Amino acid sequence: MQHSHFQFIEKLANEMVATLMEEYGVTVEGLTPGHHENSMDLVALIGFSGDHIHGTLAFAATSSLISASNVLSANPSEAECRDWIGELSNQLLGRVKNRLVAHGPVLSMGTPMVVSGREMQPMYGKHDLASQNRFSTSIGLGEVWIQVTMAPEFHLDEEPAVDAADTCEEEGSLLFF
Repeated sequence: MQHSHFQFIEKLANEMVATLMEEYGVTVEGLTPGHHENSMDLVALIGFSGDHIHGTLAFAATSSLISASNVLSANPSEAECRDWIGELSNQLLGRVKNRLVAHGPVLSMGTPMVVSGREMQPMYGKHDLASQNRFSTSIGLGEVWIQVTMAPEFHLDEEPAVDAADTCEEEGSLLFF
């Protein structure tokens, strides 16, 4: 059961990254699951937790993708790129959170942390459910990494609740930390 819940969360994240990038003028052309040779310039990690679940979502991207999607500056500085990928990870997890609440779980989100380096790869614990999915665009590459730990008590309602939209945050609002 936990694996099917994880697959649902992973599917939401993959759908939401395409929607999010489209909102900022970037079309996601393809999604490839699995481990990839890392060529990302920045990674923004953001933790989340709820009843019987906790984990991390990471949004990784090339500099070209970060710069092209940045709505704050036509020629963003290095600091603006760091802020922007942190904001993208925050908005991506927020969109996943908004859709999960309709199925029961209420997640709390942490503050994004941005790291840079070469050959960064996620490392997971033996009880974690995890995925790494790369997406391509005409201007650069991105990846969504998800790591989740669920207790046996974790549950997703199959049918979404009708009134769940009333509890969601507004999507697309910029929140810089």
